Amino acid sequence: MTQPTPTGDAEPTPFHVRVVSDVQHRIGDGALETIAAGQDLEVTEAIASMVLSWKEDGQGQTAILAKNEFQHYLETGALQVL
Repeated sequence: MTQPTPTGDAEPTPFHVRVVSDVQHRIGDGALETIAAGQDLEVTEAIASMVLSWKEDGQGQTAILAKNEFQHYLETGALQVL
C-alpha cells in the first residue's frame, strides 16, 4: 500500500504484525537471530524486502527480510497482520 508524498512519489504505508511463533533473521553474515513470539512489529515495504521495526528492552530494533521470506512467515502463521 502506498501514499503519495509531497513530491508526488509513492511512499509505502507502514503496517503492523504480531510474531505468533519465532521469526528468524540474519544480521549481515552473522548467525540467525530470533524475534520472540508475542512481539508486535511495524513493517515497511522496500523495493525487494520488508523492514521490521520494534522495541526490545527499551531499545529500537530493525531487521530486514526478503519479501518471499516475509510472505513465508505470513503463510505459515508465524506472523499475523494486525
